[in-house]
Formats: sequence, C-alpha cells, structure tokens
Amino acid sequence: MDNKTKYMNLEDLIKAELSKAESKYPYFHSAHEAWAVLFEEIEELREKTLEVSELTKNLFYEKVRSNYNGSEMVKEIRAAAENAAKESIQIAAVCDRFLKVWK
Repeated sequence: MDNKTKYMNLEDLIKAELSKAESKYPYFHSAHEAWAVLFEEIEELREKTLEVSELTKNLFYEKVRSNYNGSEMVKEIRAAAENAAKESIQIAAVCDRFLKVWK
C-alpha cells in the first residue's frame, strides 16, 4: 500500500467519524464550545497515549526481563494503540466540523 492509498483511507475514516458526529450532535454554537469538545478529545488521546507508553515501558519490559515472551502484553499494547488512533481520528473530525462552520 503506497502513502497516497494510506492517506485516502485515513481521510475516509475521518469523514466517516465526521458523518457519525453530525448525525448525533448539533453543530457547535460557538468557537468556545468547539474548543471544549476539541480539548476533551485531545485529553482522551493523551490518556490513551499514556496507556500505550506505560504498558510498553513498565509492564512489557518487566515481562521481557523475566524471560516471558510477552505476546499477551503486546496484544494489550496494540489494542491501546488502536484506541489512541481512534481518538486521533475523532480529533481530526472535530477540526473538520469546526472548519465547516468557521472557515
């Protein structure tokens, strides 16, 4: 898969997230409200990213040091990374939603 195809797939994911949000929630009433929603999503991404970091740094490292192959831990790290990616897509969708109203 080339970079252009990856980018197009990411754009499709963002557009799908935007469409889902538009069907559930009204448009932002103000830039302040948009900021609050964006900030919340960024905080959720920070938490998910921290989870990936902590799993990798502490738990996985301890398993490797004790000669455990770590496959179950790597599955947890992957799941946490996927959750972080979903949060990133939500952030991009919030930004696109803002730009639809305030260009």
